[in-house]
Amino acid sequence: MIWLLLLAGAIAAMIRYLLDRSLPATHDLAQGLFTGWPRGILLANILGSFALGVVLGYARSHQLDLTHENFVHTIPAADRLWLLASGVCGSLTTASTLFVGFRLIYEVNKARAIVYLCSTFVIAGGAGALGWLMTR
Repeated sequence: MIWLLLLAGAIAAMIRYLLDRSLPATHDLAQGLFTGWPRGILLANILGSFALGVVLGYARSHQLDLTHENFVHTIPAADRLWLLASGVCGSLTTASTLFVGFRLIYEVNKARAIVYLCSTFVIAGGAGALGWLMTR
């Protein structure tokens, strides 16, 4: 089971990396407040939060307990959901990457960095809530 968790996390980390490389931060001054935002990381956080909302909403609607204390390895559906929640969503939405982006923007423009950080929490949080509500 652990090797599947590691594999899921590694795959999600590669997806996050590819998103970051394919949607790099732009430095076009015409974008104003959004200049320098790491768009790939923002997208990874939104997608991972949405997926986590779907997983948690599905688990709740099917009365599956994904908490570590009550985690039962004999329930295949709970195993798969736990792998998705911990491995894929956890690796796709890393706080460390978010804060590295924040720090890089902060060095150039403090207000832009704060807007980026707050926007990420609001948008990704909203995506997670939307995913959870869709499974009810």
